[in-house]
Amino acid sequence: MDKRSDSVEDEKSHYPSPADFDVYLPWASIQLQIPYTIVITRVEQDEYISPSFSERGKGRKATSKPKEEIIDQDSDMARSGSNSGRTVDAPKPDHVYIYTIYDSNDALVQLKFLNNLLIPREVMKLMSLILPFQKRLTSVYINSGLLKDSLYELCKGVNQSTITEMILDNSVIPEANYYLFLDHQSPLKYLSLARCQVNDEVVKTLSIRLVPPFSASETLSILNLTSNRITDVGAQYLGEVLRVNRKLSYLNLAGNMITDVGAESILDSLGKFVLKDEEVAQSKARYMSYLRLKNEMVNKALLELRTGDFDRRSAKRKSIKPVAVTQKKSKGLEKEVSVNLPSMYNSMDVAWIDKAEAAVEAQLGTFQDAFRLENISTKNGTVYCLGNNALCYLNLAYNSLSYFSVKKLYNIVSLQERMHRKPKGLVNVCIEGNNIPVCCRELTEIDLIIDTGLTTSRKLSTISKKKMTAKMK
Repeated sequence: MDKRSDSVEDEKSHYPSPADFDVYLPWASIQLQIPYTIVITRVEQDEYISPSFSERGKGRKATSKPKEEIIDQDSDMARSGSNSGRTVDAPKPDHVYIYTIYDSNDALVQLKFLNNLLIPREVMKLMSLILPFQKRLTSVYINSGLLKDSLYELCKGVNQSTITEMILDNSVIPEANYYLFLDHQSPLKYLSLARCQVNDEVVKTLSIRLVPPFSASETLSILNLTSNRITDVGAQYLGEVLRVNRKLSYLNLAGNMITDVGAESILDSLGKFVLKDEEVAQSKARYMSYLRLKNEMVNKALLELRTGDFDRRSAKRKSIKPVAVTQKKSKGLEKEVSVNLPSMYNSMDVAWIDKAEAAVEAQLGTFQDAFRLENISTKNGTVYCLGNNALCYLNLAYNSLSYFSVKKLYNIVSLQERMHRKPKGLVNVCIEGNNIPVCCRELTEIDLIIDTGLTTSRKLSTISKKKMTAKMK
């Protein structure tokens, strides 16, 4: 019996660990008799650079690059080094090809599914189970072979992992259930759906999840919708999002079918706009939800504090021997004690409440809302709200814009400059490839305002770094 148990233990000790992604995934696939062969290619990188920040977006100025290259400039293939691993010339239908990218510390940081004919649900479900073991994995790129069921399994794994970047460029799914990545407690900061045949209805499902109280409204910073089928309707959905969302800082809509009407919806959200009655009501509802959550957390913390204090007092009473009370106490002393006891407990309650509220505020933070009082002003009975100043990059290249959008953009950039808010607002705009003048006063002024703002920002950053260095010395 002991020999058998020892042999079983020895056999288990030879099992690969889920932390070893390259070995465990193919091994587990064989053990579960999944009828697909997992082919993993390991790629080493001396220094890993996040694909979402490895190359800054281009500015508004004209360029000699061809249209396709400009539109694809933000794709993961162009920015994170698609040549880092060899590509498959003739992929087999029963094979799943995965490239694992490791940094200089031998940590898995990115997964690439390249040129797959099909990524079955079973493989994605198995992979999702071991994603929580990859503590440094932050990025996943898939360019083909994804189905709605496999995407669903991937979403479940992402929500339990450290993944913050999801690049699905060229992954066309007829059901278009991409919105699943923004459901529940979404950890994503970067979502790219370039060339995924995204239409207005898909944009609507995404937009719904980018407004409070959805968690994605507080996490997603980068949204790339390059080269899709988005019209003015979809642009209006995104314009509504930007009225209330103050987290999204990068929006790429290059290569779509947006006209001046859709561009105006987006740009209007960046300037001062008239607040709607339903938006005021929604803001009040969000504040009430915040207060309810805060009160629940305070009551819970208060209960924990009181219970802990009660346990400590009980332990202290047990450790102290009882002392006989003599009858020599004066009635005045007894009266004084009986009077002071309630006031002592009242002061203790106040101290507990203050401590509980401080702990909850540190965890929950103060109430943040786009329509909070400091952003609201009233003029002639009309309620106005300061526009979105969190969006700093906007790409509307190769749509159907005209000179009207150029003038609108100039007005918005000028207004943001005069407001001197932090963050500043737009610092990078791309509108080439539209039916706009090659050169005009508004374009020159836009370039000047943006360049001046960037120069000022760099100077302030340099001064801040010098002050920090001086303090450290």
